[in-house]
Amino acid sequence: MLYYDCPEAYDLFYNENYRNATKEFFKILFKNKPIKSILDCTAGTGQTAIPLKQLGYDLTLSDLNKNMLKKNSYVKNNIN
Repeated sequence: MLYYDCPEAYDLFYNENYRNATKEFFKILFKNKPIKSILDCTAGTGQTAIPLKQLGYDLTLSDLNKNMLKKNSYVKNNIN
């Protein structure tokens, strides 16, 4: 079994430092660009979506692994 098949194990690789670094990376990458929405086709458990949402982007997430999306904390907190 791969770690990607087990969302709980997958999330062990990510922490607050990762999310902060991701946020800073995208701040620099998208600086002065007219980007308002993002499609994340490998959303996993939402570890990249959370910092992007904190930066104010509108997100659409997808993932081939339905177990990842079930565990996705962004999805859980943003479904209408």
